[in-house]
Amino acid sequence: MAGIAAVLAFDPAWNVARFNYYSLLALQHRGQEEACMFISDGSRIEWVCGKGFVDEVLPQATKISGWAAIGGVWSESPGYHGFAEGDGEVAVVIDGKLFSKTPEELAKEILKAKAEGLEGIEIAKKVFPKFSGTYSALALTSDGEILAYRSPPAVRPLQLGGFGFDMAVFASESVAFDVIGADLKKDLEVGEAFYVSQLLMEHEVLIKAKKKLCVFEYIYNARPDSVIDGIEVYEVRERLGKRLAELYPRDVDTVVGVPETAIPFAIGYSKTSGKDYRLGFVPTGRKARTAIRPDLMERVIGVQLKLNPIRSTFRKKRVLIIDDSVVRGLTLKTVIQTLKNRVGVVSIDVLIGSPKIVAPCHYGVEVPPTDQLIAAKMSDEEIAKYIGARSIAWLPVEELPKIVGVPEEELCMACFTGKYPVENK
Repeated sequence: MAGIAAVLAFDPAWNVARFNYYSLLALQHRGQEEACMFISDGSRIEWVCGKGFVDEVLPQATKISGWAAIGGVWSESPGYHGFAEGDGEVAVVIDGKLFSKTPEELAKEILKAKAEGLEGIEIAKKVFPKFSGTYSALALTSDGEILAYRSPPAVRPLQLGGFGFDMAVFASESVAFDVIGADLKKDLEVGEAFYVSQLLMEHEVLIKAKKKLCVFEYIYNARPDSVIDGIEVYEVRERLGKRLAELYPRDVDTVVGVPETAIPFAIGYSKTSGKDYRLGFVPTGRKARTAIRPDLMERVIGVQLKLNPIRSTFRKKRVLIIDDSVVRGLTLKTVIQTLKNRVGVVSIDVLIGSPKIVAPCHYGVEVPPTDQLIAAKMSDEEIAKYIGARSIAWLPVEELPKIVGVPEEELCMACFTGKYPVENK
């Protein structure tokens, strides 16, 4: 998983690195292993890249002068990273997956197109159709031009925003615009490309195709305050919780959501069921997403830091815990052991606000191989016993499209169904 962002000021007096820095900070939940920023002043590209969080890696980048910048945050998976080519003449950042080529090759093709004398949107038309995959891309040239592209079938998000008449901005999620005072203008269409310079903005749909939006954006990937493809993420999550309450009434004292993603699910369940919702856990230190950490020990320690229980919420209570999804079952197992051994909970039932994850993602989200997916190899009874819960139930997969508000044929649900809309080649 990754988050990407770009800023271009139409007046060269602007220094945009700080704007891009805060946009990337707002996208930190999409990748916590590596961060990069590339900045152009119209004559060259300078960059800062490194392992770690945005506020650890990129403060130095904010001191670089330039009126155009792109950047990204990444989980530790191949195919996401930004590359500068041609002695710093082109930089590229990717969210998603290129199937048969690399970001370096994409940067080289842009450089080649410019060397051939192509300008404006013609560069995008020459380059992007050659690169199959499920990705969104941003490119920056040393001349201070930005190219943006959302490949078919639009599995990975990409949006255009504006900062008055002063700047054009792009990002994976609308929150990246909110934090810098910019406005969301539109989501890029399937196969749509943009070219932006200080003098020109052009866009064109390069490849016509049906959309297949990633449903996991609404369940887990995106921040709850984001709007993606016209849909408010928070509202989807609360509706999912309400539907869980209709499908699975539980005789409990308290409803708790696993923070932070599942809290809207729990609020929705509480509103519909009338059961008491309470805050269950408090994080220690930096907010981190344990599911996308690459190392097992880091995930275990991350769970303990992220989910320190509020004792009064659980002590002598029958508790319903709601989580957004289950991959390996590690988070729930660790949490439930803590609640039983240290807090004195009476009983724990578990509901999951998404269907069973039974297949890996080939399109850029960190879902492990099938043999590591707990729901693909164990029954509900076996999973409940393994994690220490009294019961566990999932949202039926057929419920997802109507709750999200997108027709089934326009959603990618491969991780839940094993049916992939795009061949990975």
